[in-house]
Amino acid sequence: MSTPISTSDIQAIPEMVAYEQAKQMLYNFKAANPQFFEMLSQLTEQYNQTREAADKAVRALGVSCGDFDLYQKVDKVDGDKLLNALGRDLFIEIGGSIKGKSEAKIGHKQLQTAVARGVVDQELYNDVVKEEPRYHTPPECIVP
Repeated sequence: MSTPISTSDIQAIPEMVAYEQAKQMLYNFKAANPQFFEMLSQLTEQYNQTREAADKAVRALGVSCGDFDLYQKVDKVDGDKLLNALGRDLFIEIGGSIKGKSEAKIGHKQLQTAVARGVVDQELYNDVVKEEPRYHTPPECIVP
């Protein structure tokens, strides 16, 4: 049996009262200034579209540029590919884990150790490890 979910009156929580007031002020301002919000909506859409295109271009080039900061490159292991190449027993022996039917994972350090021990050859390592860039990007703009 599940516990019933309780509901509280808005007036009982001061932060909810303040939120409802701020929400109403925003909606009133929006209704009173439709041209402003139409222009803001158009500019926001343009910003978001160009932001997405710039993000794809910068990532494709693998560089930092303006607000798009490439701050780290990490090696990512294709666990499923490694599992298929090694077989279940050896994959688990070198530190891999299997969750579900097709979610095999292993840490990069564990795989490097297996290569150093001669359990996994360098060619397979090169095949299953890819460099993954990580970026700080400007947030998407959302107009309520």
